[in-house]
Amino acid sequence: MKELKWLHWEYHPSPFDGNNFHVKELRVLKLWGEISDKWQGWSSITMAKKLKYLNLANCRSLEGTSFLSAFENLEVLILHGCEELKQIDSSIGNMRSLECLDLTGCDLLEGLPAEVGKLKTLKQLILHWTFISSLPDSIWALQNLEILDIQAAQIENLPESVGALHNLIILNISQTNIKKLPNGIRTLRKLQYLSAANCEKLEEEIPEGIYNLSSLHHLDLSFCYKLPSLSVLPSSLKYLSITCKSRRLSSLSNLTHLKKLRLLDCESLECFGEHPSALLEKSVNTPFELEILIIVRCRRMETLDVSQFNHLRRLQVEDCDKVLEIRGLNKLEYLESLEIAASKSPKACSIERLDLPMCKKLRIFEAKSCINLIEIQGLDKLGSLEGIDISGSTSIVKLDLPKSKDMKIFNVKDCVRLVEIQGLDRWESLKGIDISGCTSIIRLDLPKSEGMKIINAKNCKNLVEIQGLNRLESLEEMDISGCESLEEIDISGCSSIVRLSLPKSDGLKILGDTNCQKLVNIQAQNSLQRTEHFAKYFIQGLGRPMFEDLRELYGGLYKSLYGV
Repeated sequence: MKELKWLHWEYHPSPFDGNNFHVKELRVLKLWGEISDKWQGWSSITMAKKLKYLNLANCRSLEGTSFLSAFENLEVLILHGCEELKQIDSSIGNMRSLECLDLTGCDLLEGLPAEVGKLKTLKQLILHWTFISSLPDSIWALQNLEILDIQAAQIENLPESVGALHNLIILNISQTNIKKLPNGIRTLRKLQYLSAANCEKLEEEIPEGIYNLSSLHHLDLSFCYKLPSLSVLPSSLKYLSITCKSRRLSSLSNLTHLKKLRLLDCESLECFGEHPSALLEKSVNTPFELEILIIVRCRRMETLDVSQFNHLRRLQVEDCDKVLEIRGLNKLEYLESLEIAASKSPKACSIERLDLPMCKKLRIFEAKSCINLIEIQGLDKLGSLEGIDISGSTSIVKLDLPKSKDMKIFNVKDCVRLVEIQGLDRWESLKGIDISGCTSIIRLDLPKSEGMKIINAKNCKNLVEIQGLNRLESLEEMDISGCESLEEIDISGCSSIVRLSLPKSDGLKILGDTNCQKLVNIQAQNSLQRTEHFAKYFIQGLGRPMFEDLRELYGGLYKSLYGV
């Protein structure tokens, strides 16, 4: 024990007997449990004068830190989740080698001692989810500080002297009560990451000096609902997330290195970027590198032009009710995911037509709840698609599907006017299909897919015929409840089927054989007469051995089989 250098100790004894417990060579210590600042073990632990790493995370009985005076060589001090901790001892100022101080989740901690300013080697100060309402003036003497995280602390003001932290790389002030960013921020030339997300009281414009932050790559101003507008931002940005009250965001035109842009809850935003013609003219010599564009709840935006973003890989437009047109889709040759979704209000999504890009890389296409969408041009040319979801797009009448060898998921739920689906029978890799609520579909032609596991055709009340069902050896679940016009199903080849939900239909013929040995859950909405017929069919067609595994019977089926 005399040479012990690393100790991770849980469920320590209390009371503590420190005889023969030698820790003078200890470098790393992690304690966990009901440790308080009055714990008897500190008398032995404080002998570890060479200690460099002390982790007391989640020691929820700890109220003070008077024991810290013994550890002047500490480099890392973690007090994460010490919920009863009320103060940090001033002796912390003697830790001349401390590089990381983590006080995350110290709910009762209201302040830091002024001696924190003496920590000349400190690189990380993490005050996430503390009750600290202000920072000591001395903190701005921390010339080596690289990370300052005060997320969800009670801090209301950042002083101008923040500009003295010349080595700061990460500044996280999100979820605080800060009302403005100080002008001093313009001198943080090494700053790479700035997050003010969810600063709902941030009400003054971002200082113009932010343009000088040539190292800034990540700027998050999402859900800053009172932010009036943006100043010109540094061209070094690669990630930008915004919520503001501006009608236009012309200041984005110089962000030629931007990779990801999120426009969230910009309720007044009518367009972003300069006039399309001016923007296109600029982009000839300075091509935009944007790869991900996400626009959510920008309810005044009517036209979206993405033609200048020719490197775009993902486009998401959600709950932008007034958008009539998305221009430039045909120019997005690298697009992999196109996601359009509307709210379920009657006025949701005004888009009537989509011209999809002739893109070899597009894998995901969604146009959910687009109730005015009538036509989708180019869908049949997208041979790399893996998933289609146009659920709730109630005006679609016909779909001409592409021949895609990788298609896995097809969802047209509640497309109530959809009458015809062409090309579905060609998708041999399909794993799931949902046409539930498609009340106009009459015929369904299924592909011969070795991986098809789920079919949901619930409440397709006009569905008369399902072709190809008997070829689906991997099918596990099928729901045709509510398909009252269905005349016949053939499950003879569905050897893996486990669950089957049936409609209330006395005329339904069920063809099958003894291959359906795994069927253990049958839900039948049948009348008693229909249920008796169904029971009789299984007795004759599948034989008694099946009922050894049959566990769940619904709709009176159990009553019909009782005693068999």
